[in-house]
Amino acid sequence: MIELLEKLPDSTRQFVLLWAPGALQLVGKLCYAVLIFLVGRWLSMHLQKVTRALLVRSRVDPALVDFLSSLVRYAVLAASIIAALEKLDVKTASLLAVFASAGLAVGLALQGSLSNFAAGTMILFFRPFGKGDRIEVAGKQGLVDEIGIFTTRLVSSENETIIIPNSSVTGGTIINFTMRGDRRATVSVDLKEDDDLDALTALVEKAALENRYRDPDVSPRVLLTDQNKLSVRIAIPAADYEAALDLLRRRIFEDLRTLRRGLAAATSP
Repeated sequence: MIELLEKLPDSTRQFVLLWAPGALQLVGKLCYAVLIFLVGRWLSMHLQKVTRALLVRSRVDPALVDFLSSLVRYAVLAASIIAALEKLDVKTASLLAVFASAGLAVGLALQGSLSNFAAGTMILFFRPFGKGDRIEVAGKQGLVDEIGIFTTRLVSSENETIIIPNSSVTGGTIINFTMRGDRRATVSVDLKEDDDLDALTALVEKAALENRYRDPDVSPRVLLTDQNKLSVRIAIPAADYEAALDLLRRRIFEDLRTLRRGLAAATSP
């Protein structure tokens, strides 16, 4: 190598001696930076798979699994890129400051969306309701059709699609009609002065017992809620609530009308 340098012209030899150490050092730093980036890239992909597996095992919602696992990957990848640039003597402090300022501006501009995102993350983690549940939130009631990162979509009894921002969902009371399995349906009957309370109690209790939708493991309850109302309460699977309630109301109405007509005919002169 020395002999080769001695054969070069003086100007060329001086140029090589002046710039060669720096060039070799730069090549070494470049190789080191590329190595850091490649290792970081491999590590980010590996951590993404590990994070996904842990979240799936924890039964986290698939939408949140994809988001969080991707977030881990890109966070590690970004850290690797910054470390590689540091090895190339690139001043990343000012670059990070620019990104932080841009992030703050974007955060202020998307404040509502970020609030919905945070609320969506809470819903997917804590699971106050799931897809297919009947809930009431933000003054709206319906079946949960989709739980997204930013919004929750319901389908009403009238087959209307209701899209609610997640911040509105978590910002108020959530009523889940499905979580406990059965719902309690109550039908009340207005009493008259000449009604036979025992006969009317037997009538509504029989109507409740013979309701084909009711839970056979839970007995109906008949209560005198005040001086003018007699109420019967039955347990119904959440999916059959409306059908069971309609059937019970119709049965009590028909039986009560028959009973009162019979009493009227018996007491008429």
